[in-house]
Amino acid sequence: MCERYKKLMRCRSQGADRRSSARRQTNTAIDVLTAIMRDEKTSPAARIGAANALLDRGYGKPTSIIDTHIDETRDVRELTREELEALLSEELLKDALGQN
Repeated sequence: MCERYKKLMRCRSQGADRRSSARRQTNTAIDVLTAIMRDEKTSPAARIGAANALLDRGYGKPTSIIDTHIDETRDVRELTREELEALLSEELLKDALGQN
């Protein structure tokens, strides 16, 4: 068991080193994405991809709405997390709009 623990700790340490190394490249990566986005000789698809990547990093990915149909005979414990979150979002929206 001790050997497995040591191996796990080595893997975690290597993962942290990789994340740290990648984070040190953040400014360069943003500069490259910005250059691609602004280069009119680059394909539109690449420019859009770069722009989206920059927006996602700056503002986060846009939330997506999950359309869910719930069979009322199902036990709430059988619902997936996504179904529960959709139900909660729907109820919160109704409350905000005064529809409850």
